[in-house]
Amino acid sequence: MNKNTEAKLKIGIAFPMVIPADIEGNIRRMEPQVEEAAGQGARVILFSECGINGYDLHGRGYATAFPASAAPLQAVADMARRHQAILLVGFFERDGDNIYNTAAAIFPDGRRVFQRKHNAGEIEAALNQIACGPAERQYFDIDGFKCAMVICADHGIPKLFEDMAAEHCDVVFGLIAGAGSVGWGFYQVEMHVGIRRQQYLDLEAKQPHYPRNMVEMALKLNLAQVAVNQRGWVPAMGYFHPGCGMVVNRTGELTAMVPGRFIFEHLRPEVAVGWVTKSKNIQ
Repeated sequence: MNKNTEAKLKIGIAFPMVIPADIEGNIRRMEPQVEEAAGQGARVILFSECGINGYDLHGRGYATAFPASAAPLQAVADMARRHQAILLVGFFERDGDNIYNTAAAIFPDGRRVFQRKHNAGEIEAALNQIACGPAERQYFDIDGFKCAMVICADHGIPKLFEDMAAEHCDVVFGLIAGAGSVGWGFYQVEMHVGIRRQQYLDLEAKQPHYPRNMVEMALKLNLAQVAVNQRGWVPAMGYFHPGCGMVVNRTGELTAMVPGRFIFEHLRPEVAVGWVTKSKNIQ
């Protein structure tokens, strides 16, 4: 007799403080978040776009691009093995004369799945030196869930999500690095200045505290959505990312969320753990 039930996948969304070009430090700052999320039962943990190198407007992170076989990804693989979690990370990849904006899914057993960014984002357009990856998705399995990664501007590929749904994808992981300039940020003392306080409130009102588009996409396509935006602030570099993220189940339920922090003094590492589900048949 067949019985319908639901499988559940626990997912961590992680927001370490990313510093452009500080590869060793960025990886080191990931580990406490991996430990925390894995300790809460997360099977897979998502980090931001180019979070290993840093995604900044002046290309400092880009200048530290490295091959996929190099030591930084091995350090992440060692971390995945130690904590028995699948880590999804972003980095600038050097492949011969080309540099790609790449996402990697790194498994505890050493397996790696790569997805290169297809559409140019703000940094890529400014540098005009980033090679384009394929529009097609690389699918991979996590405990019976068919998964794919989408890097920031690739959300704009026509019919991308419809095509993933047609391929019976269950979960889409979005690695994002929005903002990038200190012009987006505020100091706490500015909350006592009427015009700046209003600007802050207006900016906060525009942020996806309730991710309407992700919920609509999940309901329309029966496709769970997970996203992480980069977080970090270095005043001397003019660099700032507020970091926000969420886990949206295929049912439209928001199971985890971390809001963006647009006041500099509020920036801190954060982790949240949510879950997504899929139907399964048991004989």
